[in-house]
Amino acid sequence: MTIKAELSAPPVAGWIPPAALSATVTLRTLFGTAAAGRRVKGTFKLTPSGAEFSRYANYLFVDPYNTQKSYDEELGDVTTDADGHAKFDFKLERFEKGLFRLRFIAEGFEPEGGRSVVTDADAIVSPAPYLVAYKADGDLGYIDKDSTRSVHLIAVGPKLDKIAIDALTTELLEFRYVSVLTKQENGTLAYQSVRKEISRAKKALAIPAAGPRDESANRASRIVRLGDPQ
Repeated sequence: MTIKAELSAPPVAGWIPPAALSATVTLRTLFGTAAAGRRVKGTFKLTPSGAEFSRYANYLFVDPYNTQKSYDEELGDVTTDADGHAKFDFKLERFEKGLFRLRFIAEGFEPEGGRSVVTDADAIVSPAPYLVAYKADGDLGYIDKDSTRSVHLIAVGPKLDKIAIDALTTELLEFRYVSVLTKQENGTLAYQSVRKEISRAKKALAIPAAGPRDESANRASRIVRLGDPQ
């Protein structure tokens, strides 16, 4: 037998939405005819994908969901129809929103003897309408006092085309470390250094398709946080 799996959404350069996503498995005999009435087993895995795209190799993308969880699901068995097709619905809406790598694995079985063929299909899936990325002109981990860094921001859609976004907010944060008297496990008291996050400024941000540049000075560990898409 031969086997092929296709996702219901056509492949794109970036990511596809998870809503109503499914896979169709096609089984054929060695003579090329439909392998009807055959058992097909389906499973899929969702793992955090991160966001790296060769088209924008110099940019760092932000995962708006901070995806950390992974999922491994058994979809059970489906019998192929008269055309040799078996459909699997993923129902991905039941999982947390995120930026995932989906890998669907299908195994089709011969009617006798237990022999099987295996195939897979994969894609990046996310409900995000866009992703934001940045490219800095230097190290953002440490910036000398009274110096600046220039950051180029872009927003891209699921097909990785640059798009204009006008509903973002930037927030300037300052991290300070303060000493706090804390009770230890042995019952004694001791001072511990705790990081405190202080909001210094917020402002609306619009990213044109060409991408803006945002310059900010750094003193006492300041960062700029970008508002996330819904």
